[in-house]
Amino acid sequence: MTTVTCTEVSAGGYDLIGDIHGYNEPLQRLLEELGYQNKNGCYRHDNRTAVFLGDFIDRGPGQWETLQIVMPMVRSDAALAVMGNHEFNALAYHTPHPDTGEPLRKWSKKNKYQHKAFLDQVTGAKRDAALAFFWELPLWLEIDAGDGKRLRVVHACWHEPFMDLCAPLLNDRRITKELLVKASNPDRDEYNALETLLKGHEMTLPDGLTFKDKGGTVRTEVRTQWWKSRATKYHQVTLPRNVLKKGSKAYDCDLPEQLKNAMPGYPEDAPPVVLGHYWEGGAPRPMDARHPAGEQGKIVCVDYSVAKAGHLVAYRWCGEQLLHAAKFHAVKARP
Repeated sequence: MTTVTCTEVSAGGYDLIGDIHGYNEPLQRLLEELGYQNKNGCYRHDNRTAVFLGDFIDRGPGQWETLQIVMPMVRSDAALAVMGNHEFNALAYHTPHPDTGEPLRKWSKKNKYQHKAFLDQVTGAKRDAALAFFWELPLWLEIDAGDGKRLRVVHACWHEPFMDLCAPLLNDRRITKELLVKASNPDRDEYNALETLLKGHEMTLPDGLTFKDKGGTVRTEVRTQWWKSRATKYHQVTLPRNVLKKGSKAYDCDLPEQLKNAMPGYPEDAPPVVLGHYWEGGAPRPMDARHPAGEQGKIVCVDYSVAKAGHLVAYRWCGEQLLHAAKFHAVKARP
């Protein structure tokens, strides 16, 4: 896998910033509170580098304004970034199939609604520039800061078999049109790979049970805490954590062996990994929280629901291999 060495990017550390979704004003406040200064139209820090976790677009009031912050930072090496599922969806929405001419992502009522803020606010040459930037985004990063200090970054799920599956169709971890076409076809393995890397690992609920997601869509599958390969019950692995209510039919239902075996898991000796995507709430802490006092872990999420009046969150990494709750920094969506 391709790594980014500290000498190439940052000698001081990395600030990993969660899903922005067009909320440019909280992003400006967060960057300024972290010590970044706007110098000639680009936010920079004297000795640190920002890392954006994707999902820059859709939902919020400042779609283009957000990209006007993110794009110059990435292109001038003041920041790194990975692709989120919303950038992938945008590319598929605006790319015709080479054979049929139909958009790779259907212009259905649901898809138009999810993409509405971007469609309304980013038009013409600005839209072309945004899409060109999305093609530049890698699917994941593996940062090597030397002396055993390593960090992994991906939008939703670190899944090496799916990364290896995609590798022949990637250009330095960036998707190609060939991969976009294949990953837009539900019958292809590439579709499952991109769904997992960018949206998370999912499993089917037992006995035809369903729930409604944040958008009101009825779901028969739930996202999992994919690192928990030793879990035995449904409620131990579902995301959001409260999607299965205590006392419900599925809560204490045993995980079938087939589903347990399909959980990706995450090795104890692997580098820490930072995620976005999962609409967390409450006080930020590692997702695999462990002792002391549940404040340390290998996996953190920096998506704390800025688009639902939550917080825009950063994790300030300085090389530690156990991530700590004290290293989060957050600003409210509304001051």
